[in-house]
Amino acid sequence: MSTISVRLPDYLHRALKEAAKKENVSMNQLIALALAEKLSALTTEEYLEKRAARGRKRHVESAGCGTGSGRQAVRQNRSRGLVTGQKVTFPLRELP
Repeated sequence: MSTISVRLPDYLHRALKEAAKKENVSMNQLIALALAEKLSALTTEEYLEKRAARGRKRHVESAGCGTGSGRQAVRQNRSRGLVTGQKVTFPLRELP
């Protein structure tokens, strides 16, 4: 584990202290969590851009998204047990 020194404006330090107390965690834990969330958001955006760049329009259409037949996709998914009423569920799979 690393140690860093961070300079914060007084108002941010006060807000951090109050938020940590409210969440019943240390200021260090709150900073680490906030940083992890921000890094996750940044890397997720990059990941999705890369996935979109290598995507194929025909795959989207055949899944019932975009300009393809949405009704046909719903029928296919219902027959697979993936559609219940108005809610569509997606089977989980590991991302590459």
